[in-house]
Amino acid sequence: MGNPDIAVKNWLSDNERFADLFNGMVFGGRLVVRAEELESMDRETDIIVTDKDGKRKGVQRYRDIVKRWKKGVDLAVLTCEAITQCR
Repeated sequence: MGNPDIAVKNWLSDNERFADLFNGMVFGGRLVVRAEELESMDRETDIIVTDKDGKRKGVQRYRDIVKRWKKGVDLAVLTCEAITQCR
């Protein structure tokens, strides 16, 4: 992690850019997600995983960017992980 990772996270935190990313990658360029329908959420997520022995345990994960997408009465949570590689 470092400056490129921070820069990408800051850049994608903008609702217009975040919506553009999902519209381009998920919806084939169609305007489906609108910036005004997005609001930031807590980056912490709790999930339950089962290990190889069949034991279940809770795990906390932190996402780079999490947005709530409000489209009418429908609701979706969109997340993004910024992956940068410097050489």
